[in-house]
Amino acid sequence: MLKEKTGNAIATVAASTLESTGAFRAQAKLAATELGSDCIPFIPAFFHNSPKKPVELGDNFEGLGAWMSVCQFAAFEILYNLREAALPLLRKVAFGEYD
Repeated sequence: MLKEKTGNAIATVAASTLESTGAFRAQAKLAATELGSDCIPFIPAFFHNSPKKPVELGDNFEGLGAWMSVCQFAAFEILYNLREAALPLLRKVAFGEYD
């Protein structure tokens, strides 16, 4: 259930990029508050397997990798708002096998 909520939150935050930078940041902060740090283990699953794009976004984010890219930005913005609790995951990403 929390994994699904996390994916939905990432999609919502990603979609908010169409509004403004402020809306994106506010939505990510809200998502982090609502999900809490228990969502952190579920976030990496969405780095390369984005949540489904909401139908109401229409033709937005149709370019190659566009939806995945904006979902990655959303995931990291949520992690930013989870502050210190997210540091172990961020270190793993920063210094992991792909670095």
